[in-house]
Amino acid sequence: MPHNVITPIVVSLGTTRELDLAEFRSGVGRIAEDVEEIMRLVRRSMPPEQADRVLLPVVVVYADEQEV
Repeated sequence: MPHNVITPIVVSLGTTRELDLAEFRSGVGRIAEDVEEIMRLVRRSMPPEQADRVLLPVVVVYADEQEV
């Protein structure tokens, strides 16, 4: 892998409630706080020469077909 490419970091937040998802869509709540904390930890673990990198979180939500 090229030296300038960062491998994706995949985090599973597990099962969540519809209310948590609604809050997250508004940019608040437990999921938003979890994503912010993960981003802080990733930035803190980056070497100083990469401190100016822009990190873009991608959040994927899926529903179990059995629960729909």
